[in-house]
Amino acid sequence: MIIANFTPDTISYVHGGIPGELKSGEMTDMPEKKANFILNKYDQRGLCTLQFGDDPEACKKKAMEVYREFWTRQIINHNQANEARQARNLEYSKPEKDVLKHANELGLKVLGPWQVNINESVELTNIKNENAELRVQVNQMSSQLAQLIKALEDKNVPEILKTPAQKFPAKMTVESAPIEPVKEAEPSKMEKAIKEKPDSKIQDEIKNLSKKKLVAWVMDNAGVIMNDFDFATQAFIKDTWNSKCESVDWPLPM
Repeated sequence: MIIANFTPDTISYVHGGIPGELKSGEMTDMPEKKANFILNKYDQRGLCTLQFGDDPEACKKKAMEVYREFWTRQIINHNQANEARQARNLEYSKPEKDVLKHANELGLKVLGPWQVNINESVELTNIKNENAELRVQVNQMSSQLAQLIKALEDKNVPEILKTPAQKFPAKMTVESAPIEPVKEAEPSKMEKAIKEKPDSKIQDEIKNLSKKKLVAWVMDNAGVIMNDFDFATQAFIKDTWNSKCESVDWPLPM
């Protein structure tokens, strides 16, 4: 199952005693049980899942809506609690760092005598929202660049595909280094694969197999699965394995 974090926050979790995190803009494929555990805890913060054929851009928009609703609700709850304390002549409680951070990000007021209330314009609030979305895009591009660099440094990659050593002229001038327009980043392999559909013949062939027959089928077709099938079909086979063969580790290096 593919989990995506299209919010500006890094989401940290612990599953089975093992800590992990999903950075802003990151998408990852993980076993269904683990994915559902993390979604049940963090979907209210904007974490989402992608199925093959889904539009990542639509998911990004929905994730940011849920993200804003969650933190707006936390800020409102904090303010209402402080109003109740004021009515009982109690001291104001100081907001948590996350509440204060997201209040500043979303342009919302946090009640309390320790700060000056500033009325922000609608335009400034919109700019802050746009900046949050841009951070997600930048983080996603950084993640994709790191994956590309790692792939190019792999020993098994032919020399011709590796990044060549950069050479510069002895004296760099404006004329010798023209500025080229920035090109939009190409969609990642995973984003392209999400829009594709698994091979229908393979779906029909394995979806009703028993656990024993599925194990035998995967082992008999291991080479074909790794070398000939597209990413969407590979992911469908792996998801089917995870749902039917929970006690058996996935045997292929993918």
